[in-house]
Amino acid sequence: MTETFRHHEPFERRFDAPELTAPNPGFHRSIGGSSLAAILGVSPWESPYEAWLKMTGKVGPTPDNQYMARGRKWEPIIADIYQAAHPEFQVSDENPVTGQSWFVRDTEHEYLTGQPDRILADPYGTIVSGLEIKTASARTAASWGAEGSDEVPQGYLLQSNWYAGLMRVKSWKLYVMFFAEPQFDGPEMPSRTREYNIDFDPELYALCYDRAVDFWENFVLPDVAPEQTKVGDTFIRYVKEAFPKNIQPIAEATPDEEAVMSAVIAAKQKADEAAKEFELEKARAQAIIGDRDGLFSETLGKITWKCSKDRENIDYKGLIAEIKPEASIIAKYTTVKPGSRTFLVSPKKN
Repeated sequence: MTETFRHHEPFERRFDAPELTAPNPGFHRSIGGSSLAAILGVSPWESPYEAWLKMTGKVGPTPDNQYMARGRKWEPIIADIYQAAHPEFQVSDENPVTGQSWFVRDTEHEYLTGQPDRILADPYGTIVSGLEIKTASARTAASWGAEGSDEVPQGYLLQSNWYAGLMRVKSWKLYVMFFAEPQFDGPEMPSRTREYNIDFDPELYALCYDRAVDFWENFVLPDVAPEQTKVGDTFIRYVKEAFPKNIQPIAEATPDEEAVMSAVIAAKQKADEAAKEFELEKARAQAIIGDRDGLFSETLGKITWKCSKDRENIDYKGLIAEIKPEASIIAKYTTVKPGSRTFLVSPKKN
């Protein structure tokens, strides 16, 4: 632990410290602040095994989704709001030396990195803190503590403390904008912001530092998978990307494989029962909605039941049969779409 703490001397220079001008190896070739929760086994979305899949290049980056797009869209706007509220800071998204987004790398273990959203400097240009910008649904506001505290979701706490440690500053700021869901169709709208302050915790940083080094040197570098305790979306993507086609014949299951088969069959039966229950409850809701667009509740959300737009459907097979084009013309406009693997569960009937 003592060896780790020697990294916490303050910067002697403002922007040109070697930690801040090192080249960026890429998000999936290093351990950054957003990976810590997964490595420590406290992430609700990703396991250590799934983090390893990403770092070893066995699965591609997380596909874009509406929440990631919302964050990208609103990040500069939220940063401007923070700057207006804090004229005592210079809020910057670019290192003036490199001309690129902020990036910091540990000098001893170069695979330990961070990509802060913004850096906060005093009027003289000295780095004093950093700013992490988040967007969240208003429904999750209860998982955030009082404004001004450090009571933020655990992954964000680890990330902010990690950046403070790498940057050698005493604290890190976190600014979140909550978005209210519309009663009817339309985009989410910003409702309120909260500001949090995370004082640097050297013991927490040392724990994360040691666990990150251990993870990289014992799993990533030797390409040895950590224990697979649970799976999520990353693992599902990995399986689809790694095994796109079946090229071997069906095989008799080993005892370990039979255990997996048993779990799949049980899960399928449970899902079928849940699907039947959902269809029943859906019909009850549809009967209550009647000819209205749907129902909404301030506490529960909304349920809608609306017609889709009419669309034309051209019978191309019939059209081709009618005009009888030559085979060469048909071949010119014919493409082959690769087949996809279909997963079927067929339990043995008693």
